[in-house]
Amino acid sequence: MMRRYLLLMAACVAVALAAVAGAPHKTLRQWGFPTGIFAPGPNNAITDVPGVTVGHVTLIEGDSVRTGVTAIVPHQGDIFRKKVPAAIHVGNGFGKLAGVTQVRELGNIETPVVLTNTLSVAAGIEGVVRYTMMQPGHEGVRSVNAVVGETNDGRLNDIRGMHVTPQMVIDAINNAHGGPVEQGNVGAGTGTICFGFKGGIGSSSRVLPQSLGGYTVGVLAQTNYGGILEIDGVQVGQRLNKHDFIDHVKKVENLDGSCMMVVITDAPLDSRNLERLAKRAMMGLAKTGGIASNGSGDYVIAMSVAPGNLIDADAKTITSTVLANGEMSPLFAATIEATAEALWNSLFMAEPMTGRNGNHVDALPVEQVLDMLRNRSPVRVGIAWQRSADNYRRAMMAIRAAGGEPVLLDQMRPVGFEYDSTGISDRYVDRDGVLLQPYADIVKRDTYHGTAADEVMQGVDAVVFLGGGDVSSTLFAQPQPWHAIAEEGRADATRDVSEYLTMAYCLDHDVPVLGLCRGMQMLGIVSGAPLIQDLDTYYRTMGKTYHHQHRMPRDAQGNRYYTPHDVTVTDRHSLLYSITLADTIRDVPSWHHQVLGDVTGTPLRVTAVTPTDGVDIIEAIERTDKRFALGVQYHPEEAVRKHLDHKPDATRFMPLDEALAYFKALIRAAR
Repeated sequence: MMRRYLLLMAACVAVALAAVAGAPHKTLRQWGFPTGIFAPGPNNAITDVPGVTVGHVTLIEGDSVRTGVTAIVPHQGDIFRKKVPAAIHVGNGFGKLAGVTQVRELGNIETPVVLTNTLSVAAGIEGVVRYTMMQPGHEGVRSVNAVVGETNDGRLNDIRGMHVTPQMVIDAINNAHGGPVEQGNVGAGTGTICFGFKGGIGSSSRVLPQSLGGYTVGVLAQTNYGGILEIDGVQVGQRLNKHDFIDHVKKVENLDGSCMMVVITDAPLDSRNLERLAKRAMMGLAKTGGIASNGSGDYVIAMSVAPGNLIDADAKTITSTVLANGEMSPLFAATIEATAEALWNSLFMAEPMTGRNGNHVDALPVEQVLDMLRNRSPVRVGIAWQRSADNYRRAMMAIRAAGGEPVLLDQMRPVGFEYDSTGISDRYVDRDGVLLQPYADIVKRDTYHGTAADEVMQGVDAVVFLGGGDVSSTLFAQPQPWHAIAEEGRADATRDVSEYLTMAYCLDHDVPVLGLCRGMQMLGIVSGAPLIQDLDTYYRTMGKTYHHQHRMPRDAQGNRYYTPHDVTVTDRHSLLYSITLADTIRDVPSWHHQVLGDVTGTPLRVTAVTPTDGVDIIEAIERTDKRFALGVQYHPEEAVRKHLDHKPDATRFMPLDEALAYFKALIRAAR
């Protein structure tokens, strides 16, 4: 029997190598579609939780055997002597999960968790028991609560042959390792089917920000369930019915099946809150379109491996520190996210398979699904952090009207800077609120590196930078003293720093950006352009007259009011011209007293100006080295607001469709 098993393992290796040599398999995230708001760990797998390892034995023989074993080892000590706080939630109980009653009674798990097929649960139990009894110091052990889960792989696998042996279970445990987790047609997922496509093993993780505890949640799933497939909000199952793949969906005889989900965290949780955590994994299953049908065994096993809370089997009393109920919500959200992504990954990493009686199951049509995801609407458009609710409202109206989904971005904060309840600490700014030069130099030198930028930008497809007050002059490529007549009063260094870091991140990662007024100036500043701090003063120094075309004069009645003027497009080969299709852009809403200076020597290209008394004031800039990096010195979002709010003066400004064109172009670039 052993010799036969070794031959099977060799065959499995050959099959795996052949698969790798064919087409590359990628997870949903590796295809460029991150999901959720929290970042994954380095492996995006359950092994991101410290000490957790995973092992597989994959059994493929002839044309009928398609099954295996997956073992999840929660920590690297003696699990029987240092038991793991645990809970089990039953989403739908049509299954054969072994060990559940003792876990519910005592609130802990004392063995590795093993997954296999339905009729091999007995072999799984025997393998776990034998593994536990053979460990040093366990010579007197006479009771072992083996936790063994299953799904039914009988369509592709000769399940009645009961080909899994206890030794295979022991080997899976002994071969468990950290790092990347093999996914798809491996281990217990070798013969499984999910939504009518080839399922398998999937895994994912989430790491909470330090401000929320910094804990890691990892999930591993064995997928063999049905429903109506949904991926990151896209109704894939329904849309496939309209394509040539409808037959693949109809091949499924019913929606029954099973799904095993294992959730492990290093957060210090007791069994009560672990059960609450386990319930959230079912919400992750629901996000994928799973329905926990009548004949489906849907189980969640949740464990906490916080070192200080492992349960000493010989202790007379136990003292532990656990998170309060009020701290659970971020972990709930992380569990939902990681579970859904693990389930999706099982589909993306699987391969087509032919098994028992010639039954064939196709893999998920990845290219077609990716097209659906790429072309989905709406695109998530981030709005760079600032303080004005009215600014947010205008931008959100424009983004939604253009078919996008607005996302209010969090602040980006430099590493090591101190913040209080109002923003950046006063010790970093001068009496005018301007960021002090030494700290501005740090921001320009380090930009977003080492910050929470990836978390802030998680799932964001494009970013809009809005208008507002004057930018701290210390952040300019050529720093200047703060102008004494700056119109907006004190500078807002908190916003200045956050926008600088956000813009730098977007440009480095080629995230499409649209800068409006101050936003254009920030695009210029980060790209190395100088800034003219006050147009009126600038004109006087040249002996010229500034006619306040870009906003009403300071002493005019209704000063805080947009004024319309025309803009001349200077380059018909520009991004701006492709949006406006006009040599002159009429009646743009304008409100500014600062403007970019000479951009020579920077990666910027000037694409529109307003001639004023012999001086061309820059009205639009672009970065041709990026997918979409456009800045305009006016406010199309204000024109959108006036038209949608039916303001009486809306007709004084550019038409609604012309104003929306900027946002629609941004969204097209982000698809």
